[in-house]
Amino acid sequence: MALVLLIWHYGNVQFYVTDKGLWKKGVFQQQFMSWDEVRLFAIDSVSIEKRGLSLIKSSRAGAPVFFELSSQKEIISWQWLHPQRWYCLQVARPVMGYAAYNQQMQSLLSIITEKTGQPLYDLRS
Repeated sequence: MALVLLIWHYGNVQFYVTDKGLWKKGVFQQQFMSWDEVRLFAIDSVSIEKRGLSLIKSSRAGAPVFFELSSQKEIISWQWLHPQRWYCLQVARPVMGYAAYNQQMQSLLSIITEKTGQPLYDLRS
């Protein structure tokens, strides 16, 4: 099984879903997490990056939501993008358009839940 999700997020970011785990490949960084390492699958309003820094907080309606797949040592995070509103600047956009992107994101979330046995925890406040 191979699902490839392409998004434009300050550079080209690709997600590869395999039978063994999830790859996140960007221009300058690659991360891999095997399904059996996953300890938390969550949605949040804060982006947590590899070094544990809160980089972006999104509390307004229609803002991107952030997903996190965590093991004991690693965090893979990404955001679900929404169409740009007239009142906000959005740098990141899906490569294939929002309809196909939304379908792929739904598939990604379902596959992660199935492969890890972890429910999607909602940590938004």
